[in-house]
Amino acid sequence: MNDLVSLSELFDKRIYRIPDYQRGYAWTTNQLEDFWDDLNNLTEDRFHYTGMLSLKLLGKDVWDNWDEERWIIRDKGYNAFHVVDGQQRLTTFVILVSSIIKCASSNDILYLNSDDIEDIKSRYIVEFKKPEKLLSAYKFGYESDNPSFEYLRYEILGESQSKTLLETFYTLNLENAKKYFDEKVAELYKNKGLDELESLFRKLVNRMHFNIHYIDDDFDVFVAFETMNNRGKKLSNLEILKNRLIYLTTIYPDVISKDEKDSLRKKINEAWKEVYYQLGRNKNNPLNDDEYLRNH
Repeated sequence: MNDLVSLSELFDKRIYRIPDYQRGYAWTTNQLEDFWDDLNNLTEDRFHYTGMLSLKLLGKDVWDNWDEERWIIRDKGYNAFHVVDGQQRLTTFVILVSSIIKCASSNDILYLNSDDIEDIKSRYIVEFKKPEKLLSAYKFGYESDNPSFEYLRYEILGESQSKTLLETFYTLNLENAKKYFDEKVAELYKNKGLDELESLFRKLVNRMHFNIHYIDDDFDVFVAFETMNNRGKKLSNLEILKNRLIYLTTIYPDVISKDEKDSLRKKINEAWKEVYYQLGRNKNNPLNDDEYLRNH
C-alpha cells in the first residue's frame, strides 16, 4: 500500500521507533542545509515530495514489552511502527518541530496557527497520561536500550534529567542538528516575526509529503533495510555488519532457545553501543567507523 501523507497525518494516533538493526542519526550539516533550503523555498500553495518512508506495523508481541508507551497503544488505540527506511528525514522533522516549539516558548508565544503549543508538543513530541502524568509516550524515538533515545529525549527534546548521558558517534549528529535548527529558527523569528514562524510550521507539517510503503509481516525487513538505506546516505560497512549479525540471530537453528537468541542479539547491540561510544568520544575529531573495521 502506498500513500502520500503529510507529517500531520503521519502523527495521527501513531508512534514510531527505530529498531535495533538500524543505524543512528547520520545526517551532517550538508544534508541539514539542503533540508532547510527545501523548506524555505517552498511556497504555501505547493507541496514538496520528501521521499519514501517504509514502515512495519508492530503487533502486541512487540509493543507489550514497552513499559512507557504501552498505555497509549492499549488505552488510546494508537498504532506502533518500526521505521525501516526514512528515519534520517523523520528524525530531522522531529528535531525541527522541537526547535520551533522551543523558539515559541522562549518568546512567550502560546499558540501557532491557533494551535496551543502544548497540544503541538503532545501531538509530535511526547504525550503524558492524565491526570497523574506519571507515564509518558514519545511519539518518535529509538528502541529503549539505544543510547540515542535517552540523548534525544533529554538533550534534544528537552526532558529534564540529572544523570550523565552516554554520547556516541551518532549523538554528535543529533547535537549538531539541534544546534543548527535552533539557530535557524531563532534567526527567522528575530528577522521576520511570528507570521514567518507560523508559515514555517505550516509548511513543515502540511506541505512536505512522504510516500508511505507498509512492509508485510513476511517481508525480510533486514534485507529491505540494507537495500533501501543505500539509496540515501550510504551505510558504512560497520553498520551493514551489525544488521547482518542481528539478521542471523533471527534464523539461527533451533538448537538454542529463544531466550538464548535474545541474549545473543542483546550482546551484539551492547558491543556496537560501545564501539560507537568510543568512535565519538572526541567531539572535535570523531573516528571513522570503516577505518575502525579495517583495523580489526
